[in-house]
Amino acid sequence: MKRIKLILCVLTFFQINLNAQFVRIWEKSDALNNLPSWFSSTETRERGIAFSNFDGIPKLYVISNLAQPTVIILDAMTGDSLGTLNTEGVEGGLLFLSDISSRADPWIYSSPGVYACNLTNDATTTHFKIYVWETDTSSAQIVVEDSISTFRIGDHLNLWKNWQNSHYVTVSSNNNKIVDYHSDTGIPPLTRKEITLSDTNTGSNVSVDYNWVYPFIYGGGYIVNSDGFLPKFYDTLGVFQSVSDSSVASASSNSIKYHANGTICCDLPFYVSYQYDENNAALVLSTGPPWESLWGETPSLGNNLNLENYGDVEYAWIEWNKLYIFVLSGNNGIGAYYAPGLALPVELSSFTATIIKGEVILKWQTATETNNFGFEVEKSSNNLNFENIGFIPGFGTTTEPKSYSFIDPNVVSGNYYYRLKQIDYDGTFEYSEIVQVNYGGLLTFSLDQNYPNPFNPSTKIKYEIPGQARYDNTLVTLKVYDILGNEITTLVNEEKPAGEYDVEFNGTNLPSGLYFYQLKAGEYSETKKMLLLK
Repeated sequence: MKRIKLILCVLTFFQINLNAQFVRIWEKSDALNNLPSWFSSTETRERGIAFSNFDGIPKLYVISNLAQPTVIILDAMTGDSLGTLNTEGVEGGLLFLSDISSRADPWIYSSPGVYACNLTNDATTTHFKIYVWETDTSSAQIVVEDSISTFRIGDHLNLWKNWQNSHYVTVSSNNNKIVDYHSDTGIPPLTRKEITLSDTNTGSNVSVDYNWVYPFIYGGGYIVNSDGFLPKFYDTLGVFQSVSDSSVASASSNSIKYHANGTICCDLPFYVSYQYDENNAALVLSTGPPWESLWGETPSLGNNLNLENYGDVEYAWIEWNKLYIFVLSGNNGIGAYYAPGLALPVELSSFTATIIKGEVILKWQTATETNNFGFEVEKSSNNLNFENIGFIPGFGTTTEPKSYSFIDPNVVSGNYYYRLKQIDYDGTFEYSEIVQVNYGGLLTFSLDQNYPNPFNPSTKIKYEIPGQARYDNTLVTLKVYDILGNEITTLVNEEKPAGEYDVEFNGTNLPSGLYFYQLKAGEYSETKKMLLLK
């Protein structure tokens, strides 16, 4: 029944938005005869773009392979040049820098993390590298150095991150290998996973994107696109699932980005791809074939001969509820376009459950809300049958992050499962992911989200040691790390009896950015994120 409802909702929405038109925000192109001086009309040296919000300013980062690798910083709202990244020490490969990406937590507006990779035909002879810049003025640091891959990788790089996981993905051209460097904690070190595609080899200029929501199920999947092929969907094992129809997508396309965050029906899942035959981008609303529809195409950026078919696409939610598409078309230019009518609904940025003094404390946060009537809190003891145990009103429509909490005092020893039923004013609803707690089990430690968050310059971190005798006087460590996994400080390193504790972390001498704090006690370990914003 849920599947039927989902399909009908998707199809209805697609019918409403057919043949929509983009609004040009800015464009520097051959078509408008205003190419920037650093663009060449004859050489295709501009290869990759990424969007990020360093210092709270929307920016584009453009790779331009001149005499040395250059990353040009543009104001994403105007296209004006703001400077360049420091690429000192970046070296190796057919191209020192081939593509650039940033897909940080969408609810953290100032998230650091611009990542770029080189291009190599064989990482066993010339290592494949992924670099990170933590700020616009910092130097590049290596987060991945692959000496194992025996095939060409690095034509495109995509990054997918949430509050818990991270995936840095690339795929081999004219081959059948995806390489996914991933972490289940959201921080380094990264584990290399090689996935063999089950059907055929890819084409040239191949691109892959990962998303944890794959049509109608959770667990993740990949979308692959390359010269001469329509976009294809694969599961996490590389098994072919489906392919886009030529009525909604073009085989003359390569770079691709896919968006979906879990509320599949009303979250407007889509992909955007670069079309090298038209020197533009296509936006396709998609929960996976056959439930797809072409929303629209951006204007062509020009007619300069682009023999290598180089280009890239990027998207961003501006002010939380405006979808912008950015297009780089080799030697034809670059532009930014607004997709009117596509807006984020209620976006849940976190949902946690902890046990404190015999009660389950549920906490969740939204990044943005549209027509949000509120949340029904549902509970289950078997993860099958859920009952409504409470209701928390929403904030209607807002672009500001909002925090919620709910206390369930009715717990005895056992497992409990909780989910949220988010309800709009018109009665439509979506379920959140399910969180689980174990009361009276082996792992009853808890680590709370720091408060305030973001913070400047100090914040408090609370944690709890369970009351069973086997945990008495447990050695507890609480440490803080930077985005690369380097230890910043140790807040706690001593034996602790059962009880609730809080500790203050002061970031006065640290730069703005994303940090991680990790609690360890015996076999228990938990890591959370916090944002220092000065």
